[in-house]
Amino acid sequence: MHFREVKYLWLKRQRHEDAGLGLGRVYLRRPGTRCKCGGMIYELMNERSCGALFLRGYLDVSEYEKPFVWNEPGIQFTDSLKEVLFYPIPKDGCFRRTGNMQIAWLNSITGHLDKFHGESDGENSCLQVAYCDKEIKGRPDLWTFSTCPKCDKMRFDATDFVTKGNEPFFNLVSEQFYVQPPVSEYKEQENQGRKVLLFSDSRQRAAVLARDLTRAADEWAMKKALTVAASELQEWAEGNDKEPTLDILYAVFLKVAY
Repeated sequence: MHFREVKYLWLKRQRHEDAGLGLGRVYLRRPGTRCKCGGMIYELMNERSCGALFLRGYLDVSEYEKPFVWNEPGIQFTDSLKEVLFYPIPKDGCFRRTGNMQIAWLNSITGHLDKFHGESDGENSCLQVAYCDKEIKGRPDLWTFSTCPKCDKMRFDATDFVTKGNEPFFNLVSEQFYVQPPVSEYKEQENQGRKVLLFSDSRQRAAVLARDLTRAADEWAMKKALTVAASELQEWAEGNDKEPTLDILYAVFLKVAY
């Protein structure tokens, strides 16, 4: 069995359309530093807890007026060059500016960051973004958020979309398990004769894999049980003219799980 992992996700701001994200066109392979239309292509990051999306750029802090946002650090990473995470501000009005956040417009064509004017070229090439201009302790080369700008989560940590860990492997194993046809003589059994055998050339890796697969399977089962519980709670609330709450959901979840 072979599978292709995701290396990175890259995003180019569209002037007239988007690809469902409301941000622009997404690339699995970056065609270059710029798109054919001349637009800058930046790496796409995310916060796994709430799904917030970010753009990774590099800013020379010695440039005060309309600094250029690079999409790669270059060969020499000087002290004035900072890695910056930009949060595209959603248009639903739920964004709240807090702390050291700065608001600016990122022009996807010129690559310049403008704190005072947006959409000055008459086209939809500017993206309103938020970012922090304060260094993080232990990372003087990084400007990032102390809390998530979307969900206010403490200990904020944005990650790339590179396939890593054993959770994607669990999804492959699980899919391989369920696509197997059931064995007629074992139809009364729980798994109906389906099985997947895994081999490893290292005891330590096998032990870690077994632990991670078990954890991923438990989380997957919990998500399914939670979905069923939410559906049953909604039906119960509508039938009894009640308001569904998280406190009641926990009781229904226990009912579904046990």
